[in-house]
Amino acid sequence: MSRKEARSWAMKCFYELEMKKDFTKEEVESFLENHEITGDKDFIRKILFTYIDHQEEVDQAIKKNIKWSFENLNDVDLAILRTSVTEILYSIVPVSVSINEAVELAKEYSITKAFSFINGVLSSIEKGLEND
Repeated sequence: MSRKEARSWAMKCFYELEMKKDFTKEEVESFLENHEITGDKDFIRKILFTYIDHQEEVDQAIKKNIKWSFENLNDVDLAILRTSVTEILYSIVPVSVSINEAVELAKEYSITKAFSFINGVLSSIEKGLEND
């Protein structure tokens, strides 16, 4: 499994966790066990467990860089943003790779123009990191 595929599975898990409102490592393990995922489950765990350990910081970074209410975000877009922002804030992959992959996920899984929104939010977070 490529990292691209693993990232897609991480996004799907974020989506499921959001639906259940249960962000626990046990739920992540349950998700991994109940889906036919072959390959690098450790990369998926790294993203999700890092988010669980730093949920407030990741969500705050998203909230700070969107123009409307966090609660009004499309659940798919939120899952994509959580995946990428976790990667960016905790140096799991280079920022440019994470942004590019998030845009590709948005093109595949979200509404037509969502990729532009995702790119804008992540670029804003990147600029904020550069200014710190």
